[in-house]
Order: sequence, then C-alpha cells, then structure tokens
Amino acid sequence: MNSDTAKEFTADAVVGAALDIARSAGFAFLITSATTPSSGVSARLMQPFAPDDDFIVWLGTSPSSRKVAELQADATATLAYEAVDGAGYVSATCDATIVTDDDARKAHWRDDWTAFFPGGAGGDDFVVLCLRARRLEVVSFAHGITPTPYGVKAAVVVREGTGWHLAP
Repeated sequence: MNSDTAKEFTADAVVGAALDIARSAGFAFLITSATTPSSGVSARLMQPFAPDDDFIVWLGTSPSSRKVAELQADATATLAYEAVDGAGYVSATCDATIVTDDDARKAHWRDDWTAFFPGGAGGDDFVVLCLRARRLEVVSFAHGITPTPYGVKAAVVVREGTGWHLAP
C-alpha cells in the first residue's frame, strides 16, 4: 500500500478485526490505574474469555487481588491484545464491573483454575470482572486496517449508545 494513499474504514470492519484479534489471542494484558499516583499504571497478563459480539469480556480473579482494589478505585481498564501473527493489535478501553453473582462466576469458570482458586467457582476466593469496551484502537495488517499514515496511526471506534462509530 502506498503510504500516501488514504484508506477508508467502516466501524463494522474495525470492530470485526478487533473481535478476530481478541478471540484468537488467548491472552491479553489487563491495564489498570495504580492505587498510588507515583505508580502510574499496573499491567498483568490475563487469560480472558473471548469477547462477545458486543465486545464484553469476562476475567476471573481473586477479590483480594491488586487489580480488584484498583478497579474499585477507578473502574476504567484497558485490555491489550496482540494479533497471533504479530502484525496488529487491539487496545480496548473498558468500563469494568466486579461481579460476585454465583451464576456469573459459574458461567465464567475454567476447571484448570482450581489450583489458583481452591474454592472453585462458588468459593469466597473467586470473582469475575466484566469489562465492557467503549473504545477500540485497532491496527491489523491481516484485515487491512492500517490507517494513514501507514503503520503509525490506529483506527479508532467508540461506542455511542448501542452502536460503534469511527472516531475522528
């Protein structure tokens, strides 16, 4: 692609690329605001459930974890995914909710987590985080999402009401 050629994207194409990348990634960095101003942000590698079509993502964690304390102080989080081919990424700015409902915990449980959460899905040592994306930043060479200037700028969509719209 010529670096001088502007390429137009639709919001649906950007969201579709974001979903493809996130669903195939397997892991993502969860980034939260640190509880002390001098600490900046906290990032940790997580194994999220694949996002649904509305880009809602679920994660399991301990209610006593640093991430829960940080989300109680500031419910904004970012999920960062790398494309499996290494040629793209999704950065999803999300509104996070800490969920203790038994049905939600059971629905978002993996049996191999028992080593980390001995009480299982219903134990006191396990909660789930529900992250609802409100902004997606995407670069994907595989999907042709490479805005001008080529390789320097990401395509951005923001949630407005029930739909996604390209950000200026």
